[in-house]
Amino acid sequence: MRAVSEAWQKTAVVRVKEIEAEPVRERAALAEAEEVLRRRLIGLEQYLEAPATAVHGLWPSA
Repeated sequence: MRAVSEAWQKTAVVRVKEIEAEPVRERAALAEAEEVLRRRLIGLEQYLEAPATAVHGLWPSA
């Protein structure tokens, strides 16, 4: 019985450590996703600015 209790305790300790590490992994994943979103936004801004820049170059400024 004692061996079973010790095994459960060890399992519980491992699980607690895993649960405690989850927020760290989640924050890292969130930071990575935010960086991907930031890069996509920059790309979209550049994509949308390109036609405006091209059109602006067609007409001489007064």
